[in-house]
Amino acid sequence: MYGRLIGSAFGVFMPVFEKNGMIVEVDKHIWEASCKILQGWKDTYPDMFLSINISPRDFYFIDVVYELESLVARYGISAVNLRIEITESAMMADTAERIKIFDRLRTAGFVVEMDDFQRYLKESKRPSQNRDSPFLVYN
Repeated sequence: MYGRLIGSAFGVFMPVFEKNGMIVEVDKHIWEASCKILQGWKDTYPDMFLSINISPRDFYFIDVVYELESLVARYGISAVNLRIEITESAMMADTAERIKIFDRLRTAGFVVEMDDFQRYLKESKRPSQNRDSPFLVYN
């Protein structure tokens, strides 16, 4: 019941946060909370990971790579344990710049997961084992 309540609340508030730009602060809070959780797990569950979302708005207001690298360093966790989820809408504007950011994330050790990745594959010339799969993971 609690999880459903939270999920319902996100469905109501997240579009508002996206529209007014507050999503950046919400995302940063969730990213930091995720890093705290991973820090607590790192000795007992070193292979566990959490996936976080990046809003398309985040790219306009903050240096996403710097923020995530700083959090990983601050909490002493491995970047591979904090997976990055990107939606197709994050690629809609300035595709070439987004590809550079995703490459920086991967170079820093993050796993970047993308939904509906056909455009990304075309622009980045990255191979895919299964072009029909709805998700793509790059290490």
